[in-house]
Amino acid sequence: MSIGKSQTSARTLRRRLIENWRAEGVKGGRIKRHRALLRHEFPVIRWLSVLVLPLISTALFIALVPQILLFWSAILRWGVDLTQVPAQLSETRMLSGLTLPVQMTWLELDAGAPSPTQWWLCAAATFIAALATLRLPSRFLPTAYVIRVHAIVLAASLAYFALIPNRFTYSLSDHVAMLMVMLLLLAALVPWLYSLIYNILDFSLMQKMLLTLFGVGFLLVYAPFHAFSHALALHYGSLLIQPLLFLLFGLFPPMMILVALYSWAMTWQRQVIE
Repeated sequence: MSIGKSQTSARTLRRRLIENWRAEGVKGGRIKRHRALLRHEFPVIRWLSVLVLPLISTALFIALVPQILLFWSAILRWGVDLTQVPAQLSETRMLSGLTLPVQMTWLELDAGAPSPTQWWLCAAATFIAALATLRLPSRFLPTAYVIRVHAIVLAASLAYFALIPNRFTYSLSDHVAMLMVMLLLLAALVPWLYSLIYNILDFSLMQKMLLTLFGVGFLLVYAPFHAFSHALALHYGSLLIQPLLFLLFGLFPPMMILVALYSWAMTWQRQVIE
């Protein structure tokens, strides 16, 4: 019996010793469990913040859509009065052959094809910018990639207007209306996006409500100014830059600001139990 007990004790000691070695770092410190193996408590109140909070936010947002569109229309009218551009404002439910569920503001403003001078200046600037990326140091490689993406989009637009300019069917008014519709949809999705990536974490209910309010509120104030700035760029420039504005300066800037708000909210002090 004593021999069996000593063998069991030796086996237990070896197992404990191996467990200690596995958790010991190279400098003698303790290795913490990897975050992928951690388990978090998910109380009922957190389920409410994940499911109920975005539902309430979406219902409130839908109820306020008419007031939101009136606010956007007022901002656009203020912009027209301030800049004195020859624009007219009206309401529409049709966009690219689709019937919208709400009356969207329609900004009637002219923008034409590029003149030969505009085309050649843009072509020269695009070529010089793309060529300059080859001379940038390696530490500026991300900047070079950004410039090259812009150059590719502009090169495609330059080729289109050089070969078949009369087939470009998108107008300034279509661009502005589509941009505002996309920003309105993005604002409606913000509560659900933050719910999936932020509300699941151990922040307080007030912090989650504040992040949702900041995200949606930012978009609702930002959208009409963003759309009107595109209108001015197309009116005083030309439709040559419309693909660039739509693809790279449409939803991308506000989405990056939403990511920045999320990153800021991640620095807020957490609570252990909600």
